[in-house]
Amino acid sequence: MRSWATATLVLFCGVGCAPPGGEAPPPGPADPDHPADCADPAAGLTALEETTAQRGVDLVLTPTEEPGQCLELPGGVVAEDMDGDGDVDLMFWRAEGFPALYRNDGGRFAAVPVELGAVPEVWGRDVASIAAVDLDDDRLPEVILVAAELVLAAPNLGGLSFGPFEVLYERPGYPRACTASLAVGDPDGDGDLDMYLPALVSATDAAFNTGTMNQEDPDSIPPSPDRLLINTDGAYVDRSDRVAEADATFSLVAAFTDRDGDGDQDLLSASHTPYPTLFFRNDGVADLALAEDSVDIGFSLQVSSMGIASADLNADGLLDYCISDARNNLVCMLSGDAGYYEAGVALGLTTTRPPGELDWTGWSVEIVDLDNDGRLDALATAGIPPDQGLVGGSEGEGTHQDALWRGTDSGFESIAAAVGFDSPEDHYGAAVADLDDDGTLDIIVGGYDDGPHIWSLGCTEGAWLQADLSGPPGNRLGIGARVTAEADGQVWIREVLGPVGLGQSSARAHLGLGDVEVLDRVEVLWADGATTELSGVATRQRITITHPEG
Repeated sequence: MRSWATATLVLFCGVGCAPPGGEAPPPGPADPDHPADCADPAAGLTALEETTAQRGVDLVLTPTEEPGQCLELPGGVVAEDMDGDGDVDLMFWRAEGFPALYRNDGGRFAAVPVELGAVPEVWGRDVASIAAVDLDDDRLPEVILVAAELVLAAPNLGGLSFGPFEVLYERPGYPRACTASLAVGDPDGDGDLDMYLPALVSATDAAFNTGTMNQEDPDSIPPSPDRLLINTDGAYVDRSDRVAEADATFSLVAAFTDRDGDGDQDLLSASHTPYPTLFFRNDGVADLALAEDSVDIGFSLQVSSMGIASADLNADGLLDYCISDARNNLVCMLSGDAGYYEAGVALGLTTTRPPGELDWTGWSVEIVDLDNDGRLDALATAGIPPDQGLVGGSEGEGTHQDALWRGTDSGFESIAAAVGFDSPEDHYGAAVADLDDDGTLDIIVGGYDDGPHIWSLGCTEGAWLQADLSGPPGNRLGIGARVTAEADGQVWIREVLGPVGLGQSSARAHLGLGDVEVLDRVEVLWADGATTELSGVATRQRITITHPEG
């Protein structure tokens, strides 16, 4: 297997970026390649429209008909620049192998066929989720496939061509954890990327089949151990001993996140009832000592979590966390003086279900400023949970509506019905990215038994800033970095989480800034604890910010 940390890349700072160790430049004009003018600004978030057909995405997904060893998790989405041309490309999950790949050319897409063989035929395991992670320092993300106790990488050769799958991690034999997704970060602070694999059920032997599970009987659902994989000299070493509390979970989603802003990445593993959510504090101690302290900080939850989003919702400079659940609201844990407190309903992040129906089940979650008015908005996909391994076998299929909330001065208000975002079709993955360089984020939703959906707003009156991060060797895309902007006493924070559950949004950090024309200060706190600071940065432009190591 190749070493994933050998190549070298030097990038130059863009407009508004200070060179490593240098002074930040005075505010300058917007990047001429990304003009700030908006001749016909969108009239608020209610102008959001579906633009899938116009953009040329014509994928039709075929549902799985037979249960396998692990639960079906359809609809995964990745939005990332896969060929280094500055446009964000799209990938959509396929159970049998390489994702469906779409090249972006100025906001319009064309399918790119890539045939690297069927994963189930070679490794005997269906693909659960997908990701895009740069492993060889050339800013071209490798395509990552996650299956049961298996992580594969297809090397990115440039020009949207890829080499054969290579094994990053494989655990043979049984019992076999149904690893459901991938979290990526740098918890040991050495500059390269480590991985965490949340797990659902355990396949006890080769004959195990999720079609035999009784979801009403928890004892029939064997819990699984999560896996912590540390990058050591280019090889991924199982260090799950550092997260011993995660030895028995039923978990679909996890995230590396710096919850206390100390420059050390903590780990949130959001499990399913009856297993508790786990939050590991990282104090930067040698040999990666992670302390599970969810009870101490008020974060010990009984939820059925499918998605995680981080944002500063109460403007205290610390990150808060919203988690989707099988209830009629998002679970939002806000930071406070005595730890965290739950405020999803108080914030207005609720949904409505007809009487007698099953509770709303949310999946992917994003909290971002979609209309650049300076206030955060929120969205969540929704779909019926798989029953005995299959979505198609579940009662209530096609009745869970996607959710969209607009940020206001007093919280959030639902506008999904007003814009037609409230489709009752089952959707699972979601991502956000600026697909056409108009300074506004688009929403990409992964479908089930239909195609993906792209929602767009168009350019806005509100100001914005986008930052391409040039990280250190081993993490060139800056996964795990936190971007903070300040102006006139206001603060905006965006954390680059990388893959989370069934969605991966672009690593290009986006901040909506309202009527701010010049930012007093922009700081990047990198995943390895280093910082880069700029001053006097003009808004309505895309800039490159470089790690001190260059």
